Amino acid sequence: MQLLGKFALTNIPSGEAISLRANRRILAYLLIKSPDWVHRGEIIHDLWPDEESSVASNRLRVALNALRTLLGPALIESTDGITLDRDVVECDLLQIRNELRLAEDQVASEALLHDFRKLLPRLRERLFPRETQQWERRASSSWSEMAAQICLQASQLAERFDQDDLVARAAEIGLIHDRESLALWTQYLRGSAMIGRGDQAIQSYVRANRERRLNHESLKSLVQQIRSGRVDAESENILSPDERELAPLILGTLIRSNRKLARQILGAPETLADAGRYPKAMLSLLEKVIDEPEEYDETWERSIARAIGLRAWQKDHQGVLALAPRVIEKSQNPLILRAAWNAVSVAKSIVRDWPGTMEAIEKTIQHATELGDEIDISASYGNKATYLWLQGRYDEALDVFSESQDILCKNDGDRARFEYIIGFGNRAFIPLMQGNYELAKEWFEKALELRREFPGKFPGGLVPPALALTYCLLGEQRSCYGLMRQGLSELFDGSVESYQQVALEYLGASLIVCGDSPLGLGTLEWVNHWRIRTGHIRAKAETDLCESMARRRAPGSKALQLSKQAKPAQIAQMGMVSLRRLTQ
Repeated sequence: MQLLGKFALTNIPSGEAISLRANRRILAYLLIKSPDWVHRGEIIHDLWPDEESSVASNRLRVALNALRTLLGPALIESTDGITLDRDVVECDLLQIRNELRLAEDQVASEALLHDFRKLLPRLRERLFPRETQQWERRASSSWSEMAAQICLQASQLAERFDQDDLVARAAEIGLIHDRESLALWTQYLRGSAMIGRGDQAIQSYVRANRERRLNHESLKSLVQQIRSGRVDAESENILSPDERELAPLILGTLIRSNRKLARQILGAPETLADAGRYPKAMLSLLEKVIDEPEEYDETWERSIARAIGLRAWQKDHQGVLALAPRVIEKSQNPLILRAAWNAVSVAKSIVRDWPGTMEAIEKTIQHATELGDEIDISASYGNKATYLWLQGRYDEALDVFSESQDILCKNDGDRARFEYIIGFGNRAFIPLMQGNYELAKEWFEKALELRREFPGKFPGGLVPPALALTYCLLGEQRSCYGLMRQGLSELFDGSVESYQQVALEYLGASLIVCGDSPLGLGTLEWVNHWRIRTGHIRAKAETDLCESMARRRAPGSKALQLSKQAKPAQIAQMGMVSLRRLTQ
């Protein structure tokens, strides 16, 4: 059945169109309501609200007699009411909704955008274009709201991944369903300007403005920017398109001809934010300029320390341990030494060399103390506490966390607050590992609240999937799916494998707790093989948690064998499909 656009009914085996002049409305009504049962009185009220009761009842009897002949077993009737069997009847609207659910279970943004791109052509049509009845208006409104939201998400994702052609196209389709959306008009105007169609987009906006009075100040400002050729005026980019093309060439020349100057730029404090936004690219550039210099100056030390830090952030333990000795042996600067030893502690912890880890973090604390910066000192103690609980030394870890948090509470400013939030989130894992789920829930929820209140974007890290698992363990499954998806989506848009591995373990554990033991156990086993392959083996606390979750399996259940060739994001999507079914 085709409900979007022009109504049509087709016999799938034969491919022949079925002529249906009467009873279209009741068939569409039952399909939209399915799989729910609809009482006969409700059908009469919605389809024939102005008819006499006896007349409406007779119309329903006649319609159902005709539909029984037409649909056979597809029409299901009982004392509970009437419905249509979705296993027999296919419908374009329901297919789109099912595809959307699958897309929403994607954890990688590029994969989500790919699914949205496939859906877009099918979102052009309206449901009941000439709706007259209240139930039609309700159904049409619900469809339009969903379609507009998909288009907006697709447009915003397309802009993020520099797919300029899709930014305007997705927003234009969305405006079919919501002509008054400020966000869609903004995307449509900006996207059109990106591909040289700004004037046409402005004409569409002016026509809509005359019809609907879309007098948004931000839209007026955007129109003026497009007309004056300054569509990027509000962005952070201070370079023109020609200048942006020239900049990489200049940097390439610097790297070839004046490495000291290139190191000075790449290692400067001013480029630290850029290193955070583009860690892989920054590391690649730094590695081009940190070969043995003619003299060991501050510029070289800063550059190599930043490269070591970026390798540690990406959990590249081999890279850290290969690079760190070069600066540790040469530098006398406690700031550089603190950063290098901290990276070494991260690298040693990845391979679970705990004596080496604790030696390195004590060196980190020593150099932080030499600098006299209380925030650096407390942050180093926070890292030490994390290493302790990973080893299963929970009481010691709590004591060190308390000392660290107390120092941070006495300091003002965003830097102290940032480290406090990081430490608070890391501390929340201890009650989860110990089985004190009520306390874990309290601390994880507070950690997320602190992240939301912090100025600027603050990543959730492993806190959302860990809290999702905690909800499952407390029997609060309905709160689980959204948090798990939030956490996985954020982590799979990054590049740190070890965080993705832990998050997938929380997903696997949640599946076991919620009732899908085969997939949950299979996920834990699959991640364990992935960890071994990449050298990110489980710490004692992680092993204990996974084993305790596996013991919750349903009696007699065995692990589902998952393909070793599968991508991590594919395993995550499989798990999210099951988790949605179990919790919603």
